[in-house]
Amino acid sequence: MAELSLPAAQRHFLAEAFRDTLHWGAYMTDLLTEVNSKSNTLDLSDKTIHRDVVVLVEQLQAVGAADPLVIVIGTKAAKAFKEHEPVLAAALGLTSVRWVAVPHYSAANGRVHGNSPDNYRRLVLEALKDAGIPLGPRIVRSREPDPMAHLRQARFESSSRSALRAPQ
Repeated sequence: MAELSLPAAQRHFLAEAFRDTLHWGAYMTDLLTEVNSKSNTLDLSDKTIHRDVVVLVEQLQAVGAADPLVIVIGTKAAKAFKEHEPVLAAALGLTSVRWVAVPHYSAANGRVHGNSPDNYRRLVLEALKDAGIPLGPRIVRSREPDPMAHLRQARFESSSRSALRAPQ
């Protein structure tokens, strides 16, 4: 997916597609560690897949995703994911991985979404709904109280008072 290499005009498609759903702000990563815009030249050998599954499992464990929902973006990625999903499931200790494919957001896929963020959002939400994936509303979690906040505030007030004091 290599988000940093996307043209600016397309970056917002994903954000708009998931805005105000449970999936807004979800962890996003590439399935493969190789960044390559020419997907037909990717190395999909068993050795590479197993290496990259290890990386993906480490990432999922780091974010505490014991039973992740994987939203696969694009037809080629979905085909590769479907073929290798059992490898990921086994590595996670699951029977299968919950996943759903959605269209790719690129301008090259404009024939599907008409290069419209609204159309892209509709297609993504339909795919999620058809797969039985809950959409929302988005849950906004409040931050945990900061046990040190009162100390920082007292230090700030003290330094503010001393900065305002007239020189002696």
